Amino acid sequence: NIICSIKELKPNEKINIVIFADINLKEKKIIGTGRIQLSYLYKDYLISGIDFKDFTAYSHAIHAIKIKEKETEPNLWECSLIFKNNSDLDMELRSILVLDEKKQNKFIDLDLSSENSKKIVKPGEKFVSKGWEVKDDNEPKYYRKLGYSITHKIENSTKITIRFDEDIFEIVDLDISKRFSETEIKSFEEAEIESFINIKNIGTISVKGLMIIDVIPSDFRPPSKLSDFKIRTSLGKKVSENLKIKISPNNQDPTVPHIIELKINLDGTYSDAILDVNEFLEIRYQFNAISPDYNKTYEFPLNINSYYPKEKINTQNYYCIENSLSKNEQPDLKILHLRRDLLISKEIFPGRTVDEFVINIIINNNSNIELNDINIKDTISKSFELLNSNVKYTISESESGEDMTISVTLDRILPYQESEIRYYVKNKSGEKIDYDELESFIFG
Repeated sequence: NIICSIKELKPNEKINIVIFADINLKEKKIIGTGRIQLSYLYKDYLISGIDFKDFTAYSHAIHAIKIKEKETEPNLWECSLIFKNNSDLDMELRSILVLDEKKQNKFIDLDLSSENSKKIVKPGEKFVSKGWEVKDDNEPKYYRKLGYSITHKIENSTKITIRFDEDIFEIVDLDISKRFSETEIKSFEEAEIESFINIKNIGTISVKGLMIIDVIPSDFRPPSKLSDFKIRTSLGKKVSENLKIKISPNNQDPTVPHIIELKINLDGTYSDAILDVNEFLEIRYQFNAISPDYNKTYEFPLNINSYYPKEKINTQNYYCIENSLSKNEQPDLKILHLRRDLLISKEIFPGRTVDEFVINIIINNNSNIELNDINIKDTISKSFELLNSNVKYTISESESGEDMTISVTLDRILPYQESEIRYYVKNKSGEKIDYDELESFIFG
């Protein structure tokens, strides 16, 4: 058993626990494959098919207005609308309307129903509107109404299976990792970060050469000298004699991304393999954060091309295998920023019966300060009745007299916490269900 003790873990804080282990194998050898069966899909081709006469489905979407105080000017708020598709089907976003508290000024009024302006949101994807700014001592509040529907498409494919007799293969594989000395830095402040790249040959054949392509995004500055790169192998090979390093563009301008290209033993001067089986290569260098923006998402991709001889006798012809880190494997560098950050979202999904619906309003306090006296008002059509709720509320007729207004007040939300308002509504007996009215207006 491995027991790790953590003294304190603050809200929204993440701690990485890294465990290094050595696995000793008694024997490693290439064995025959036996009979092999391969199966693959032939897309856009179908031998037989089926026709759909009717198709219905529920949508599952969430939309919110992001309200954030501007960094350079207090009480000036940057706002934008977010729509996320949480269903398994494509959604077509048809219209967006955002009004001020008095419903006099339109901040967004989009008609996306025409063919040229059609907006399709894939499952799990987000649509973010253009932002606008509002001057107010308190958090601004808005009414919003969205129109959207699910879409569908038909895909054809054929599965093909191939079988052949036993064969023997060499195993070509690399274990690649990349990490930073820092996992969190402050926004708009300079910081020094050390990058560690490790490449291990876990195949059954030696690697002749390597080409490593690393990317430093904008707002960061690459190493200033080639001597800043520290490279070694686990067997102590002299890599520097067969190394070429290129940084493009060749400057220290942090407003543009830089590509670092390292070529190891690609000119053929070093006859032996650069990485034997189970040998690893480590690359270390320092780069600087100049003015990281917490509003941006920074990616640090890594691509590696490894070269292997096609024949054991003739080592001048090579196979080139390309490897890259997925987004989940790339190092995560968090940009910390301390400002008021409030997100109010509304989610609607089917209830326990066909004429019942559950409405969730989620308030996220993503800032480092406590928020107090949060007032939320939601309107529903008079064709629906409110069954119950998980919080205290008041309900009254809206000013227009066309809808009912549900009012909720939350005393406080702690930093990095969220609060949920959930209530159930049911279509009144004999009333026609208008699904557009469920979206109604939310004011908070």
